[in-house]
Amino acid sequence: MNLFIEIAEKSFGFVLLVSVVVWMARGQSAALRHRLWALGFVCLAVLPMLAIRVPAIRIERPAAVQSIRSSQSIPVKAAPLQLASATLAAPASAHDASDESTSDLPFLAFIAWALGAFIFLGRLGIEITVASRLARGGIDRRALLPPGCPANTRIVSTTSVDVPVTMGYLHPIVLLPSSCEDWSDAKSNAILLHECAHVRRGDWAWMIFARVISALYWPNLLVHWAASRLRIESEHAADDAVLNEGLDAPGYAATLVDVAEGLRARRMAVAIEFVEPGTLKWRVAQILSRKGRREPLRRRTSAVTFLFSALVIVPFAATRLVAGPAVSTDGVADLGHGQRTEIVAITEMQGEHAVSWDMKGALLSRPLGLSDRDIQSFGSARDATSKAIVRYVIFRTDNDDIEFPWPMVSSGQEQASLPYYGSDTVFGFQDALGGSYHVMQLVAAPGSRTAEVSFRVPSGDWKVFASRSFKNGVSTAEVNPSVKLRLASASEQNTRSKISFVLPKSQAECESMVRLLPGNVEGVRFECMTGLQTAPSATTVSSIAKVELLSRPMRKVTMRDIPLAPNPKAVYVPRHFLPDTLITADHGLAKLPDGTSMRIWSISNENGVPGKGWDWEGHKVEHKPISNELPNIMQEDLGPKLPGPARKPIHLWMLRQPVGAPDPQFLYDGEGWPVAQALLGVALPEGMYRCFNLTLDHNIRHADLVARVGVGTYATIARLTPGKEPTASWRFSPKQGWTGSLRVEYSDKIAKRVAWQENDYRPLDANGQVVTRPDGAMAISEGQGWVEFDLPKASADRVKTVEVRVRQFVWVKYPNVPLTPK
Repeated sequence: MNLFIEIAEKSFGFVLLVSVVVWMARGQSAALRHRLWALGFVCLAVLPMLAIRVPAIRIERPAAVQSIRSSQSIPVKAAPLQLASATLAAPASAHDASDESTSDLPFLAFIAWALGAFIFLGRLGIEITVASRLARGGIDRRALLPPGCPANTRIVSTTSVDVPVTMGYLHPIVLLPSSCEDWSDAKSNAILLHECAHVRRGDWAWMIFARVISALYWPNLLVHWAASRLRIESEHAADDAVLNEGLDAPGYAATLVDVAEGLRARRMAVAIEFVEPGTLKWRVAQILSRKGRREPLRRRTSAVTFLFSALVIVPFAATRLVAGPAVSTDGVADLGHGQRTEIVAITEMQGEHAVSWDMKGALLSRPLGLSDRDIQSFGSARDATSKAIVRYVIFRTDNDDIEFPWPMVSSGQEQASLPYYGSDTVFGFQDALGGSYHVMQLVAAPGSRTAEVSFRVPSGDWKVFASRSFKNGVSTAEVNPSVKLRLASASEQNTRSKISFVLPKSQAECESMVRLLPGNVEGVRFECMTGLQTAPSATTVSSIAKVELLSRPMRKVTMRDIPLAPNPKAVYVPRHFLPDTLITADHGLAKLPDGTSMRIWSISNENGVPGKGWDWEGHKVEHKPISNELPNIMQEDLGPKLPGPARKPIHLWMLRQPVGAPDPQFLYDGEGWPVAQALLGVALPEGMYRCFNLTLDHNIRHADLVARVGVGTYATIARLTPGKEPTASWRFSPKQGWTGSLRVEYSDKIAKRVAWQENDYRPLDANGQVVTRPDGAMAISEGQGWVEFDLPKASADRVKTVEVRVRQFVWVKYPNVPLTPK
């Protein structure tokens, strides 16, 4: 469908281009103008083939600066999931028909074009057949053949025509009306010279060729108009040929008018008639005019026009007018598929201290600093000149399922985008709505006030570009030979495989991914890469049955006007990355929808012990110690620090009654920034005690804290049988103390649907009991779209099914929590 649209657009533009060239040659001979129109139709004939075969010349449309932001924030609001109707979908596949558009519009458009072309070509064929029958009868008038006319030309008089007409190319014929016997010698000579000029020039063949091209481009009305102009110019060129024979112009014009008196309404569109009602006035004016040139087309001029047409049509067909980069000046970029990214901070590191501002230059109340480890990750960019301006741009994406686009370009330098963890943290940095953060080092020239960054983002879905089947490591078939795929065993181990491929030039603007499809239940492996790469697989050569190379188009996004220094006059507007609905805790006690509760038990400074400190009102309290060993554990591991200004650690203890697991891992402030991370938890009969390590500005005395808490019972959305269903697979690998692991893969669609739920994955035995390690624990690691259980082989062999469960969670707000005692 895209090819049809592209050719239609180019045909429209090319006809306009030819018309401009012909208009510029309006002072030249009609023969030259006719040849220009004729070569234009030749170019239209080869346009589709050139558009496919000739390497593309990409021209970007001018980018329009636009604002994408519709509000002060871009959080995706959490929509509750109806667990009762939730089902686990099959794994998403880039070549699965269910993931691709099922619209019949392209097919219907092709059918409509084919039907129209068939009607136009069929009509032309019928007209030629009917006209050829007219030439079979009549009286032979070969004696009237003028000198210079091709010898194989037939001249026939017949009652079937009212005016002289010419038709045919290999066996041309001139049909004269039966009244030709009454013509004077001068009139007969003028008419025959005109018709023989059409024969010598091959005007009938050009006319039929234009009709065929017009039938193929029938939706384009400009092409039909161009065909009519070709026919008109052929008449003017034939008139010029008659006048070049020395005939008197007024007398020849009178002959045209005289013959026109015998015209009837019916015309022979498939033949060249001596005179047509619609063009008589202009032809007479052209004949009587002494302006313009009348010489015939010379061979040198013909060769030049042909060369000119070739030089024009080839680059014209190769030109691809693509959309320019999406430009944003407010720091928000559309990533496609309903996802966006936003610049939330530009940071300058002043030693260990950080100064951060937003896209308006307003200083942030909580600077987002970087640790030395974060800065060292950009070692190559740090080697720039010492006078360069170095800043760190921190982006927010809607959720952690988005793969942030990189590499990025800043001031002509290729940069990398790395996950933003925050100063000294070891876990991913996420806000209350699950937004993930990336950081990029921006190096600008000295004296720069603003900068811009550009990056490529996907603009379509993954499609299978090429694939090859294998059997025992040997290629058995190749679907697409334009890409080189090779499967080979590694020389050392002979147990691993390597995939090598080379992307053709047509995929230069695409992102590529290799997928290994096994012939058994070993799983599927993905390798994202571009260009010439070698991907070591995790499976043996003999287990791979097929290798697919997937690609997806990319588009360019540019963010401009990034301030490299804060603006003292700008006012900071909080983003508020928080959900719409919050449960407000009353007196530090939050009653949850499932009947459980969670309250602030005590708050203490970093040297405090559990139970000693102050309550939610700031009054000093002293509870019974939870455990005598906790103070020692807390001193050994104070937990990671979250980014922020000068801060002092504060320990906040929460008590959930009755015990509910898992409990919150993070606490957020009133803007949705994470300010507290769970340090440890203790489950006792009276409830679940969990300690959070807050890192806030030491000048802050009160803070709004928000916790995300799972509530209600779990609901099973899927039960998978390893080795039988495509969403589950076995994978054994030696680990420290463990010899087996179970990997469960589920679709990205479900991963997004349960993004606002708490997930629970349980391996079950034949009796439906949870399979755990001998010590009663169960090690689980999660990734995007997969979960892995670490089990000893004995336990793994007992696993019969894997249960995927989810439950909803709620957001609880604790207002004005005192960070210092009264």
